[in-house]
Amino acid sequence: VYIDETRRLLDTEDELSDIQSDSVPLEVRDWLASTFTRKMGMTKRRPEEKPKFRSIVHAVQAGIFVERMYRRTSSLVGLAYPDEVIATFKAVDKWSFDVFSLNKASGGHSLKFMMHELFTRYDLLSRFKIPVPSLISFGEALEIGYSKYKNPYHNLIHAADV
Repeated sequence: VYIDETRRLLDTEDELSDIQSDSVPLEVRDWLASTFTRKMGMTKRRPEEKPKFRSIVHAVQAGIFVERMYRRTSSLVGLAYPDEVIATFKAVDKWSFDVFSLNKASGGHSLKFMMHELFTRYDLLSRFKIPVPSLISFGEALEIGYSKYKNPYHNLIHAADV
């Protein structure tokens, strides 16, 4: 999972890569330089050693990459994804996504895995400060509730699909 996620993040072209330094307003460049580099009073820096905009962009990109990796790995602590589930989630953002394959791969727990994947993918766990064990318990409770009356349509598979 970690290797696949790393490859995905490395393959994704970051928006910051396309920014030309002269297209960024001077006050934004000054703010970036003052925020992400040492203050001039703290170190004696010669004018020719002034940090380049591109080096600041690379520092910001590295920080974003590390944060994404940390967020992804820390959220996986509570739920282990079987290989089949990981393979199924590669198409989760497509209209052709097969929720029945997910349900089979997850051993009948498609709703729990779908909730965890989407809350992780869209950073809702940290945004709303939801502990992973609480989300998993809630997902399991929903699955039990959906399975209680054996409804052939409004069931946990339909909930995962919606």
